[in-house]
Amino acid sequence: MKQYQKRLLPLLALLLVLGCLMPDGLSLRVFSAPKATDYVYPNDWSRPALIFAVENGILMGDANRDLKPAANITRAETAAVMVRLLAVTKQSDLSRYSDVSTADWFYKELSYAVAAGLFSGISDTRMEPNAPITREQILVVLCRAFGIVPKGSEGYKGFTDGASVSPYAREAVSAMRDRGLVQGYKDGSLKPQAPITRAETAQLLYNLFDVIADHPSRIPTKGRVLYRGKEPLPPVLKLEGSLFLSQGTAKTLTVEDWQIRDSLVLRMAEGATAYLNGLTCEELVLCSSGSFRAQVSTLWLANEHSEFTGNAQHLGVLSGTHKAVGEYGKVRLSQKTAVTVEGSVSELTAERSSKTALKGNCTTAHLAPYARLALEGDLDSLTMEANSALELKGAVGSITVNGANVSLSGEGKAQTVTVYEEGVQISIEVEQLQNIWEENYRKEHDRALETVKTQVVPVKVLSDVRLYRNQNLTDYLLTVPGGVTVANEWNPTGPVMRVTYTDENGRKWTGWAERWAFSIQSKTVTTDFSLDYSKATKEGYVNLSGYESNTEYLIWVSRYTQKVIVYQGQKGNWKVIKTMPCATGANSCPTPTGQYDLTAHRTVWDFDTYLVYKVTVYNGPFAFHTVTYKPNGSLLDGRVGQPLSHGCVRMLYEDSSYIYDLPLGTHVVIY
Repeated sequence: MKQYQKRLLPLLALLLVLGCLMPDGLSLRVFSAPKATDYVYPNDWSRPALIFAVENGILMGDANRDLKPAANITRAETAAVMVRLLAVTKQSDLSRYSDVSTADWFYKELSYAVAAGLFSGISDTRMEPNAPITREQILVVLCRAFGIVPKGSEGYKGFTDGASVSPYAREAVSAMRDRGLVQGYKDGSLKPQAPITRAETAQLLYNLFDVIADHPSRIPTKGRVLYRGKEPLPPVLKLEGSLFLSQGTAKTLTVEDWQIRDSLVLRMAEGATAYLNGLTCEELVLCSSGSFRAQVSTLWLANEHSEFTGNAQHLGVLSGTHKAVGEYGKVRLSQKTAVTVEGSVSELTAERSSKTALKGNCTTAHLAPYARLALEGDLDSLTMEANSALELKGAVGSITVNGANVSLSGEGKAQTVTVYEEGVQISIEVEQLQNIWEENYRKEHDRALETVKTQVVPVKVLSDVRLYRNQNLTDYLLTVPGGVTVANEWNPTGPVMRVTYTDENGRKWTGWAERWAFSIQSKTVTTDFSLDYSKATKEGYVNLSGYESNTEYLIWVSRYTQKVIVYQGQKGNWKVIKTMPCATGANSCPTPTGQYDLTAHRTVWDFDTYLVYKVTVYNGPFAFHTVTYKPNGSLLDGRVGQPLSHGCVRMLYEDSSYIYDLPLGTHVVIY
């Protein structure tokens, strides 16, 4: 059974957080701290949590002692609850938020919450303080406030609607679920974007803490305890559970013999100092900025900055920039964090956009995209993803580069470097370099003319028909026998069409014939539009073909893959800069192959029954333009990726705009 501890100090006497709500026309008033017996509690699941909240000064009702448990709690109210629970006193400037005023009742509390890293705006300029906080948002706040760390990254998937949890909240939701602090609804759902009520908020805090103590004598021997008192804690302590120290506690902590079975979480005042050499616990979570000494199994670093001295089997950096001096087993940095380690590391995992300075030796390391490692020591093996960087002053046994645009710089040396992607910059000394990407690229590049195909629209010849060299049906080539299949190259408006016929000797003849002699399928002929040629093939095709352009850009429309590929460079050295899906001509009017130049821009083409925008003409009536829209401006047919136009190249609006912005004179290849 929970232990209820009454508040003796009027810390929350002015509680505008959960008590004084505006919707019912209540004025903002100061109430004296009520007794638990002053309230009438619901006789349901929320009763124990609400009693606990009142006993500990978390919840206060209105003038009539109405707790309003079913009402939603706002973001500002939540911020104030967290601030008062944690005894936060440092303010921050909220002037950048246009929807927050210094006259607001919650301004001071909200500024405290932002300064403590508990709250952030929904954008750079908006906080939405009066909006109801969502269930996933409050779980993020609780994890930040109380140092609740995930045991894994997949826990959110345990809810039936886990897929709807926002990416930024998945780690927090996983942490709360993995530790049994949130179970969701009876149907297994979390409803992450739904508002959370005052009663549900009380339940979360009830799940999180067994006791909220304001004096050391109130700390029990078992349970999850939040200590927010100012009295110094004893040097000897034994707790079968977890202990959380708020910012209201003493700034200096010395531990001679603390035996805590689970977690010790420190969110002490800024610049705190803690000597924890006599600490035994499963994990230590530092949410404070300050200096700390300990020997622990698992260490987590959060908040803005801390300096830790000691050893740990596992070191996790959750937020901020930190320094760690000692010997460490596994070190993991979360996204956008930084750590300087003075000592050895067994295994380093640096997540996206993190920064590590390692002044010591390491066995294995992995850098996620955009991660950076500065190494002053020796490393056995390193794997690197796209846009990661190594600054080396020591030596590395083997480096495997799995992503593009990686940088290897410094005065150090590597025995072997194996490269599987492009754009790798290497200035360190390398004994043996194997560039697999370059080898594969060259192979694909050099056989591009054999690889590239074009769209083929088969049509049946109904009866013998004469094939001519030109559209005026002059300059006879040969007679195509009835019953064979030819390829429809272009069927313009009128009585003739251009086809390609392969004779019995395998020779291809392309010419013009009378339209009546052919049967064109009405079914859309789809090429393999899911296919996208490799970068090497795309570049090999235009470079080996010798295409040139009047501008620094070149465009290739691949009818086979239904893609528009844009290059930058010059003849013989074209580089792909963008690939976009398109829809070329349908069976009856395939987009004509050939070479052209961009000649004109038109804002809109109006065909009475439909409109297209961002028109870039390249061949008389043929152009790049958007998918089709109704005369009222709404979308008519937004499909791309299959041949279905009237001969032009249809594209999504943003892609058509990209082509529209290219300079006129840019060369276009249709094949």
